[in-house]
Amino acid sequence: MFSCDSVVVVPPTSAAHWLIVEKLLAHGIPVRPIAPCTLAIADCAVRYGLHPSSRDSLQRTVTVELRTMALDTTQRIRFVHQDVLARSDVAAAELPRSDLTTSPVPPPPRSLWDDILEPVIIVASVATTLLLLFTVRSR
Repeated sequence: MFSCDSVVVVPPTSAAHWLIVEKLLAHGIPVRPIAPCTLAIADCAVRYGLHPSSRDSLQRTVTVELRTMALDTTQRIRFVHQDVLARSDVAAAELPRSDLTTSPVPPPPRSLWDDILEPVIIVASVATTLLLLFTVRSR
């Protein structure tokens, strides 16, 4: 990664702060409040998008972007992971108490059934019911 004897991780209010600190400590890199090197959490989030071929699936993208600043050099570290989840599995994949794992889920795309067939069937059913009601009452 970079050669520093200790690191400060900013911002401390980030939902991913504890995770980054734990990973650094596991690699033997001490984290201190004041250090010659800074590790800035630029982005750390889960995002959901519509899957191009299935209405019942979502494309999940996990992004972690860090910026290291040491003396006179700056580096960017970016990790992106993508997978596909069923809409019904989203609740099992998220931890509701953690901002790190939750994200808004987009609504399913509308289909021919939603836009045309369903309203036509409903209107035809109501019209048939009303026609039968008035036809039977008038006899």
